[in-house]
Amino acid sequence: MKYIKDYEEKLYTAIRETPDEYEETGQISGSKIAQPTLTAILTMLGIEKKFDDYTLAKFMRGHDVEEKFIVRVFNKPVEISEGGHWEYGDSDLTWQYEMKDAYRGCTCSVDVLELPKVGMPIIHEIKSVSKMKYDRVCGTGMRKNQEAEPDHSHCLQVALYAMSYDKETGIMPRCIIHYVNADDYRVSSFEIQAEDYVDELDQRIDSIYTAFAEHRLPCYIPYEAWQKGKYNSFSELEKLSEDDVNTYIQRQYPEAYEKFMKADVGESGVIYAK
Repeated sequence: MKYIKDYEEKLYTAIRETPDEYEETGQISGSKIAQPTLTAILTMLGIEKKFDDYTLAKFMRGHDVEEKFIVRVFNKPVEISEGGHWEYGDSDLTWQYEMKDAYRGCTCSVDVLELPKVGMPIIHEIKSVSKMKYDRVCGTGMRKNQEAEPDHSHCLQVALYAMSYDKETGIMPRCIIHYVNADDYRVSSFEIQAEDYVDELDQRIDSIYTAFAEHRLPCYIPYEAWQKGKYNSFSELEKLSEDDVNTYIQRQYPEAYEKFMKADVGESGVIYAK
């Protein structure tokens, strides 16, 4: 039917033309903290594997699920766009609160920042996940003795946001991660202590900045088991030595490699030569 084809064409055109959420800033973001050091550096240099339409559509679904959660839980008015503010109950709320001059030269975008009239600020991170992921994280799956605990990479991401907010205001906020099951909208929430993750957060940031300062790309070393094989967007680099990684990137992406070699690291993070 023609109107179905027209719908699909409009949908995927819209998906392909909405790059803001995935556009590269050249700075360390919360999502990069979860990536292996080499992957984080390559994406900071603009070397990224393009997502297929199916994956982009899943991103769009995740965005839709997360926004519905914000509307239903925090009573966000429909007309409020990203970066907008509103009041609900005894709190002032901001959707996609941006911190450009964030912790150690990173960049942050908080899903929802809540400023209660009484009490500490609260950073809310919302994750739309599949049923399988939800059951694993929230302890609702078939495995016996499965404990509910937030994904470690998400904790590091939120710790970066908390440290950035502390840098900006001098106040360490509360941090809550909400997991929304994209299949049935069930929700599980976890409050974490950002201070528990600062040492590891600093180590990961250090590894990225050291590579830029020394102009030497590291080997591919995954932080998580799932970052190997088909889930690694740079799987061709997995088994290469450090020398071979540098040679490969220099040959395959000469402009990005030159950018890397001319970069420096300052208080505001990575500084690229103009």
